[in-house]
Amino acid sequence: MTIARENVFLYVAPESYLDEIGDGNFVAWDLGQGLAITLAGDIGSSVRGISTDELEALGVLQDEVWSVAIHNVDRLFQNGEFQFKLGNLTSGVEAFIVCNHWLASAFTLHPACFGLANEALGSDNLRVLLPSRDNAIIVRAVDYSPDDLALLELYRELQYSSRKPFPFNMFILTPDGAQDVHLSASLGPALGSSGLSTP
Repeated sequence: MTIARENVFLYVAPESYLDEIGDGNFVAWDLGQGLAITLAGDIGSSVRGISTDELEALGVLQDEVWSVAIHNVDRLFQNGEFQFKLGNLTSGVEAFIVCNHWLASAFTLHPACFGLANEALGSDNLRVLLPSRDNAIIVRAVDYSPDDLALLELYRELQYSSRKPFPFNMFILTPDGAQDVHLSASLGPALGSSGLSTP
């Protein structure tokens, strides 16, 4: 089934997923901590990876694919398709959660995610945990602790209830999107194909 240009999205997935979607004929970025960003197409009843050949057939140039995919995520955001929750954990930590959408983790790459979390949590120094494709947990950096049992419990609950769980991770949330604590450059249009590229 052909994928329309407006259905091309950024997709956060474990690096092992890249081995499952083809022979290296795809676009991918290294998000870090065992996760990658690739492209996925919404074909109605399911989602599948998009090859570089398909991008070419759609007339999407490799240097514009990031902006096309972010624009499509923005359209879903503007249409109210993402759910957001703000709540206090039993440890007293306030958490802002993007949830219940197959692109929730990818939304953390959109500039609006930082703005919403900044406003909700009253801080621009933020950390984001991605337990699964379908959820993102954002907390103030000052509140983040790997020993916070309530935060770990929430992470595991969202991780195990998802069809697409991720290994444990923690990223910095910036106006440019989620970034590995070990990588200093933003991902943006730093594009690679036939395997992972790093910024």
